[in-house]
Amino acid sequence: MALSVLDAGAAAPVRVVIEMPVFASVSKPHICLGDIVSLTTKDLPLLRRLMAVPLGSAPRGGVPVILGREALTRWLRSQTGLSVQEIEWRGAHSLEIRAATQELDGKRAVSLAADHLKEWLSGRSEHATVEPVAIPANVQLVATDVVLKVRPQTGVRPERRMVVWVDAYTNEKLVRSVPVTFEVHAWKVMPVAARNLEPGAGLTPDALTYRDTDMTAGMVSGAALLPSGSGDASPPTRLRRWIRAGEVLTESSINRDLAVLRGDWVGLRVRSGDIALQSQVEALQDGRVGQWIRVRMHGASASALARVAGPSSVEILQ
Repeated sequence: MALSVLDAGAAAPVRVVIEMPVFASVSKPHICLGDIVSLTTKDLPLLRRLMAVPLGSAPRGGVPVILGREALTRWLRSQTGLSVQEIEWRGAHSLEIRAATQELDGKRAVSLAADHLKEWLSGRSEHATVEPVAIPANVQLVATDVVLKVRPQTGVRPERRMVVWVDAYTNEKLVRSVPVTFEVHAWKVMPVAARNLEPGAGLTPDALTYRDTDMTAGMVSGAALLPSGSGDASPPTRLRRWIRAGEVLTESSINRDLAVLRGDWVGLRVRSGDIALQSQVEALQDGRVGQWIRVRMHGASASALARVAGPSSVEILQ
């Protein structure tokens, strides 16, 4: 609002001139007289007092408040002691007060959400596409200086439908949240079965091939077993269920905590005091670290018990 000080030669009976506009928009939670009208006076202390006269809380969004000259005159008299003759009114006879608003653009929210989601997907796939399912409607916010922030994603892997939340803040206060839903496709080179594999079969490099796979497809229900380009399954694993040729291998398909697989040749370490001997033996049983399994030396008919020490490693203590 324009503020000025009258020259000393102004008419004596009038101490202040108040010019009232037809409309005023306010952004503060509490309104003072100086927020909605223009004040002109030669009395600087009075000017400061009038500017600070409280008028109450700001109107709620979409609900204007009408303030007339008569009501405002009575209020000023009670707050400052000014008489009717000491106030000169100019402008409108009534004033419509509305809360200041700012539009939250739905397309802007989609753009921010899409950029965020693409960056998130880049760390979990080799290439991806995102398409908004719908554009959110524009929203009028009872606020100014609105800042939009995208919430971090909480998921761990891509899904076919993903929701990204865009939050609107003003003065570090959350005023609105907008969900943006995307249809997502995210591809990554993943291990697939080169042939039909039966439950309990050991997972060997020749059982796998690699294919560019959409991780959001329904058949991919867990994280990939092997990283892209890997030809080795370590630690040794066995399949938990039938796997069809061409099916993607996932964590739910395998038993990962085995250190030794039945039928594999593993390293044997025999310790006797300060002496340690090493050789290769055939594992006759699957085993986890710490378990005792039966092993057999090459060409031998009898077996012996050995403790699983680590991946493809057993030991016998004497």
